[in-house]
Amino acid sequence: MNDFERFLNPERKPNIRFVLSEEFIGEDGKPLVWEMRQLSAAEGLEIERLNADRGDTEVLIALAASSLVVPDLKDQKLLETLSEKAKTTVLSPSQAAKAMLTMAELFKLMKVYHSFCKMGESVDELIAKAKN
Repeated sequence: MNDFERFLNPERKPNIRFVLSEEFIGEDGKPLVWEMRQLSAAEGLEIERLNADRGDTEVLIALAASSLVVPDLKDQKLLETLSEKAKTTVLSPSQAAKAMLTMAELFKLMKVYHSFCKMGESVDELIAKAKN
């Protein structure tokens, strides 16, 4: 494969699986495993555009919640059930995350997303990688 083809077909990292909290328990009595994927640039920019007036924390919550594969916070049945439980309308993944999670769990979700996407890398770190 030549470099042109490699730019068109990058090797993306696999989804990450993690336990967010010991409080979400499966039928087997073990903590439920959550799964997160990388968002495309188009998805991320759209989420950022929709949440731009809400501040950085809200943008990060929306990005992290939208990146979840398991549970799927876009699932209509989940959103309807959360709406009934919370006695308010839950329409988006970020609203679902806020309705489901404690503050500590929400911060952990944001931390997992931040780490998984390597959002903390500085420009200097990226340049050093390119030089090696």
